Amino acid sequence: MSNRDEILNLLGSLLLVVPDERITEGALNIYVTALEDIEYHVLNEAIWLLIRTYKFPSFPKIGDIREKAVSIILMRNGVRSPEMAWEEVVANMREVGRDCIPYWTNGHIHRAVKSMGWYDICMSENIGITRSAFIKLYSEILDELRQNLIIHSVLPELEEGSIGRDKKALAVRFNQDGTPQSSQDMGLTEG
Repeated sequence: MSNRDEILNLLGSLLLVVPDERITEGALNIYVTALEDIEYHVLNEAIWLLIRTYKFPSFPKIGDIREKAVSIILMRNGVRSPEMAWEEVVANMREVGRDCIPYWTNGHIHRAVKSMGWYDICMSENIGITRSAFIKLYSEILDELRQNLIIHSVLPELEEGSIGRDKKALAVRFNQDGTPQSSQDMGLTEG
């Protein structure tokens, strides 16, 4: 979690790059409240990434900052881009084939493959269409994950659960009311 002074310092850096008279003390208080659930090192990286890459027509919105933070969290936890996920599918098609059980680096790839059917993917007569369908489905899964992480008031660490040999599947689990489960709720830690 970030504290108020840390967040104000980071926002001050943004204000130096993009001066905006509309950002009042009240607005800064709202930014602080909306960003305080993000770990400082992630928030710091997100702000500096925005400073280096954002095309500032105006001061970044809270959602812009949270989206950047979520992207950093996903990247650090091994969630692959749709294209990289497809490369993993192709590698598994070559290595294990249609009749064996493939192993995935994360649960989101597993979910997409399971939805499409491993055997059907391997036996596809038009791999280009299959690739497009996989990338679309996997992108939808990632969009859902991103939205859940952006909207919820706490950005949880992605939880590890195993699928296959020594590979880890990454997933965020949510309670029925939509709030993220803690590691303890999921039975992943002792307590």
